[in-house]
Amino acid sequence: YEGVDVEGEGTLGLITYMRTDSLRLSTEAMAAAADFIKHIGDYIFVKLYQKVAGEKEFVGDIVGFNADILTLTYLDKTRQKTVDIELSNIAKARTQVKL
Repeated sequence: YEGVDVEGEGTLGLITYMRTDSLRLSTEAMAAAADFIKHIGDYIFVKLYQKVAGEKEFVGDIVGFNADILTLTYLDKTRQKTVDIELSNIAKARTQVKL
């Protein structure tokens, strides 16, 4: 298969059918989920691939992790907010020290 010419992009390989019926989870995804569950209540820094709620980085408390969704509470200026972040959108996460 040599791809399709797309104007302005060149020759690209395109997916014509994507399987979505697999129940297999990668060991990396399972390890990441277990890590977030273990750290519920901890203060963390999260860097994202794509913006969520207009931001690519959050620092806040993990309040939940369910079905590959990380829920954080964070301080936006003077207001406490909550954000849900898909596991696949997380580029980096690490615990922080809260002062």
